[in-house]
Amino acid sequence: GGYNLRLSSVDAATGKVNWLTDLYIQAMQHFFEGVLGESLTIHDGTIYCSPSTGFLGRFDARDGKMEWMYNYESVDRTHLPVDTLGTAPHIVGDVVVGLPRDTNVMVGLDQHTGEVLWRSSLLLPTEIIGSVEGKVVVRGLYALAAIDAKTGEIQWRISHPDKILGQPTLQGSSIYLTSGDNLYRYDAATGIEQETRSLPKAKNTIRSTKALNDNLYLITDEPSVEKEYSLVQKAPGDSVWEIMARDPKLYVPKGNESNQGEILIHADEMLH
Repeated sequence: GGYNLRLSSVDAATGKVNWLTDLYIQAMQHFFEGVLGESLTIHDGTIYCSPSTGFLGRFDARDGKMEWMYNYESVDRTHLPVDTLGTAPHIVGDVVVGLPRDTNVMVGLDQHTGEVLWRSSLLLPTEIIGSVEGKVVVRGLYALAAIDAKTGEIQWRISHPDKILGQPTLQGSSIYLTSGDNLYRYDAATGIEQETRSLPKAKNTIRSTKALNDNLYLITDEPSVEKEYSLVQKAPGDSVWEIMARDPKLYVPKGNESNQGEILIHADEMLH
């Protein structure tokens, strides 16, 4: 069995196609879920692609030519021990750390050759939060941990038996994590707890949280009462603008990318 993979490079400002690469990927599996979105990482003129279909590959960003491929067993989501969020390939020094959505096995690969350096499923990992001082910070099913990127060995681990709300955030040297009724701040390098604060009381159930800069945002069942200095300006239908699309996916430029004032929308097999 196998499937067709198309990798393309598009000019973000004009939409002009720079190049297209079509590949046929051979695989033992007959069914793939796949994922559209956070499956690509571009680093030093190289593309690392992990579409959650049983492979992770390295490509030349100039023409899309494949340089190496790592294959693994793709597992149906219904058979995974933990429903992982997955993470785009994460580069730490000379190591590519992979955690696709179709496996609970995290892997460390040599950046230049694709050679397997280590594999690990001890934490039942669900997502990679970031990296600091050669360590990869990982969220597991009931724990937050740091793994040595070169060896895969656990450097520190913090258990969180209560449900973790939202996604832990790495900002500077600190990790912010919400669990139970508290917000925790940990030192990313050592895992030492720096600060703990109780979540503010809310009329509605808090479903998720997000730490951004100096603010903590709470996501509840219902919107808050409109305030005078709301970020959303008044417009017809209480929205600033609206786009009708089928199964849209939104891409916001990262801090080091151009076109900061624009967003990209993928819908109906088209990129707008």
